[in-house]
Amino acid sequence: MLGSEFAGEIEAIGADVSKFKPGDQVFGYMGMNMGANAEFICMKESGMIGLKPSNFSYYESAACCPAEYRVGNFEKSTNYSRPKSAGKWRFGRDRLYGITIGKALWRGSYRRVQHGKNGLQRLGADVVLDYTKGVVSQSTKQYDLIVDVLGRLKWADAKKLLTENGVLLLGSFKTGKLLLMLWTKLFSKQKVICAFSEEKQDYLKIIKDLAEKKALKVIIDSTFTMEKAADAHAHYERKANNGHVILTIN
Repeated sequence: MLGSEFAGEIEAIGADVSKFKPGDQVFGYMGMNMGANAEFICMKESGMIGLKPSNFSYYESAACCPAEYRVGNFEKSTNYSRPKSAGKWRFGRDRLYGITIGKALWRGSYRRVQHGKNGLQRLGADVVLDYTKGVVSQSTKQYDLIVDVLGRLKWADAKKLLTENGVLLLGSFKTGKLLLMLWTKLFSKQKVICAFSEEKQDYLKIIKDLAEKKALKVIIDSTFTMEKAADAHAHYERKANNGHVILTIN
C-alpha cells in the first residue's frame, strides 16, 4: 500500500491539541487511507498516532506499527464467547502463530505457517512450518487458537490442526469465510472468527511498552529514499524481502 505506517517528528500542532507538542518523536498508522509515503502528513490528535518507543529508531518504529492489527485481533479472540466446556483462554495454551506481538502478549508455544524461515526464528518463533510443503503433515500437535492474518489456511486443514474447541481467527477474509463463521457458530465446536481490528491509540501504547521492555523485535530488510518509492514497492512485490522495507526522508 502507498504508505500505511510512519514514524517521524511533530513539526507543528493545532491550537486545541494537548496530547502532543512540536519536537515529539511519534509513530503511527494511516490504515487504508494510506498517504504516509510523504515528507509531511497531517493527522487528527485522536488518530492512530503515539509517542514512539524510546529505544527504537524511526525505522524500527514505523516497522512495528502493523502489530497494532494483531493486538486488536488478539483482543477480539480472547473476548470471544467460547463453549463453557472449553473454559476461558489462559496463558500457556498453544497457538499457531509466530509474530512477536503474540509471543510478547501470550506465554506458550508459537509457530508460524510461512514459506521458508524468513527470519521468523530470529523473531522468536519456536517452530517454522513451510506452508508450501503441507502444514498438516508437518505439525505434530493441535492448537487451541490459529491466527491466520492473510486468510490463506483452508478450513479442511484448520479443522485437523485445531483442538476440539479450537478457534481459527482470520484477519483477512471474503464472503465465503463469513458464511463459514456463521456455520461453525451454529453447528461446530470448532469456531471461525472473522475480525477486523479497531484502530485504538491504546494499541500503540501497548506496542511502545513491549518494545521498551525488549519484548518486541523487528527486522529491517532494506531502506529506499522517497525518490525510489517505486523501486521499494517493486522489491516488496517480488517477495524479495526478508523483513520490512522502509522509505526514508533526507
